[in-house]
Amino acid sequence: MVVILLETLRVLATTRQTFKHPIVFLFNGAEENPLQASHGFVTQHEWAKNCKAVINLDSAGSGGREILFQAGPNHPWLMK
Repeated sequence: MVVILLETLRVLATTRQTFKHPIVFLFNGAEENPLQASHGFVTQHEWAKNCKAVINLDSAGSGGREILFQAGPNHPWLMK
């Protein structure tokens, strides 16, 4: 998934389009141990309170059926 993140970052960085909101790319390692880095970002980083959406590209290896798209009940705009 690192390659996907880097390519997405490259495309966004080289486009002439301006973005209405900032975009944060969070590269975490060792997330197999209950998402410690993700949890640390969400609970402790100063930017976390301003994040409105999260796209998690690490969907492999969940041990069951993989869910490709999911959003909370109050955020149907994300699926659109």
